[in-house]
Amino acid sequence: MSNRAKALGSSFERKAVRLANEAGVDASKQPGSGVFKEFPNDIILNGDMLGECKVRAYHFNAKGEKCFTLEKSWIDNVCKHAKQLGMRWAVLFQPKGQQQVYAVIDYDLLLKLLSESERN
Repeated sequence: MSNRAKALGSSFERKAVRLANEAGVDASKQPGSGVFKEFPNDIILNGDMLGECKVRAYHFNAKGEKCFTLEKSWIDNVCKHAKQLGMRWAVLFQPKGQQQVYAVIDYDLLLKLLSESERN
């Protein structure tokens, strides 16, 4: 990975932590952004969710539509580490040059969050 790509990724990790903190969610960046076995993946959210942060450029499909790629390996990796730690997981994704942040989470967790929201 080039220094420029690494800087872009680190910047997004800091942004994800800042946005979470501004929303009242405790969040922190993992030392080394997943380089150290003791600190897998990129960020910790709410003390119980492991997050993997990715920034990627749009590309165009055969129809000329803007697309971005979500790699299964990103989900598999964060899911494996989260399971080992007894945590939930999320892949946070930002298209390069855009401000919008997307999150991919387990569907069962989404249903649980929606169910809890209904009760409140």
